[in-house]
Amino acid sequence: MDNQDFHRKIKADVIDAMEEKINKCQKAGCQNKVSYKFLTGNIVDEIVNEINNNNYDLVVMLTAHIDSWFRSLFSDVRKIINHISKPVLIIQ
Repeated sequence: MDNQDFHRKIKADVIDAMEEKINKCQKAGCQNKVSYKFLTGNIVDEIVNEINNNNYDLVVMLTAHIDSWFRSLFSDVRKIINHISKPVLIIQ
């Protein structure tokens, strides 16, 4: 498998997983638009720009560092929260 095919396979797997999560939200009765987007670049900068340049009602983020105050202080989620003005739901 060459590099391009590998990237297609990975992207397809991620898209399938995201579509499955969106379907679960819809089956649970969610009436709001749920979407995803693939971006490249610095993770904090890209997410902050995406949030600030669009009209999102809620930002849902996953973190593994919420268990430790010290680690959460330097996490990407903390950096993002400090640069946006939208409500954020953090899932551990």
